[in-house]
Amino acid sequence: MVDDEFAQLPGKLLHGPAAAGRLAREGVGDDGLLRAVAFHTLGHPGLDSAGVALYAADFLEPGRAVRAEWRASLRGRMPDEMDDVALAVASARTEHLRGIGGSVRPETAAFLELLKMRAHA
Repeated sequence: MVDDEFAQLPGKLLHGPAAAGRLAREGVGDDGLLRAVAFHTLGHPGLDSAGVALYAADFLEPGRAVRAEWRASLRGRMPDEMDDVALAVASARTEHLRGIGGSVRPETAAFLELLKMRAHA
């Protein structure tokens, strides 16, 4: 149910691209929305503000038990500090991936670099 560019993703990350693909097949033509849904777990340098918010929200939802206090503190900074929160999330996700020997997808790395540039602007 996903395009070839997503075929190598682990199963738990396929829901975003699969949902975006289905929305597109059913006639949704809003590229920003489709990108936000497809990349809400990965990040992408082309995400608009709604996409960045969805990326952060996916990681910060209250039901996640790992580092719950840290996540709650980040949630408290939303939406006023959205780019800084997204940077913290992207950094944590990337560090975790590298720590377990995983690879970081190019769009995730580009998203992280974009957030770092915004933070230093």
